[in-house]
Amino acid sequence: MNVIDIIIVVTIGLSVVYGSSSGFIQTISNTVGMLVSIGAAFLLGPVMAAWLAGVDWVREILTNVT
Repeated sequence: MNVIDIIIVVTIGLSVVYGSSSGFIQTISNTVGMLVSIGAAFLLGPVMAAWLAGVDWVREILTNVT
């Protein structure tokens, strides 16, 4: 297992432990939401980076950041 797999397994394991003390449905929906948001970030990140690189005022701000 690589590092990403271990992080995902630990996150899901901690969510299960937390879910045993709080609401099960709420914990499952929070975990699914977290995994969907991570997946969306990986899928849409390059698209957003390319789009933001084409916006002049964003490019000016990023070139001044050191």
